[in-house]
Amino acid sequence: MAKISIIIPTYNSSKFIRNTIQSVLEQTYTDWELLIIDDCSKDETEEIIKEYKKKEPKIKFYKTDNNSGGPALSKNIGIKNSNGSYIAFLDHDDEWHKEKLEKQIKLFENSKDKNLGIVSTFLDIKEKETIIKYSKNYRKDILKYLASGNFLMTSSCIMVKKDVFEKIGLFDKSLSVSDDLDMWIRIAKNNYNFDYVPEYLTTYIYHNKNASLINRENYTETKLLFKKHKEIYLKYNIKIVILNYILYLFPNSEKKIKKIILKIKKCI
Repeated sequence: MAKISIIIPTYNSSKFIRNTIQSVLEQTYTDWELLIIDDCSKDETEEIIKEYKKKEPKIKFYKTDNNSGGPALSKNIGIKNSNGSYIAFLDHDDEWHKEKLEKQIKLFENSKDKNLGIVSTFLDIKEKETIIKYSKNYRKDILKYLASGNFLMTSSCIMVKKDVFEKIGLFDKSLSVSDDLDMWIRIAKNNYNFDYVPEYLTTYIYHNKNASLINRENYTETKLLFKKHKEIYLKYNIKIVILNYILYLFPNSEKKIKKIILKIKKCI
């Protein structure tokens, strides 16, 4: 069985998926399996994946019965069908540098930290021809920083021990875009530690169709996250507390909420 299970959730990713899969095939570390789970794409994504599957036996393809509206279900299907001791996520429009898996697994296996649950990398954020270097990394007070937002940026840079999911459960399917932030908070709350390969080994492709961009004003998810992790936000992020009070007062008035939030941001 492969040591690392790579999970790629896909949806209408025909423009990007070739480069994404190719970045896996070019990894210097080869003891992996690749599980691609398509969420009922309407373009040529499935056909492209099947082309690669014919050539590479380590690729496994799954498809959801109906579109789920987010990557959580696909990630969960991948985890349930994985054989590896480690799980590495890769978004359908992102790419890895060749030594990404090799350096992450080396850090995991050489670490003396029995509570190490996540190993991440630094990011190249690429928009057309522009590349921004992103290297935020915290090893202490993880919950404090996660309460202010997903500083890890993308699950594409993440490798997790599989037994972490066996302990705390799978991704929350009710969250369409904040499922990863919710998961990292749950992992940190269960006293797992985070570490980093201090190299730019993941490329985050920034474009106008990114799910995280399309849903950046999703206040429903803000309410769900606050409900699940209220004690964390009360302790570390008063802005979220205020926002949820506003949502309580104006449950069906997002335009009003946006105006109020802009005023609050100027005051805090």
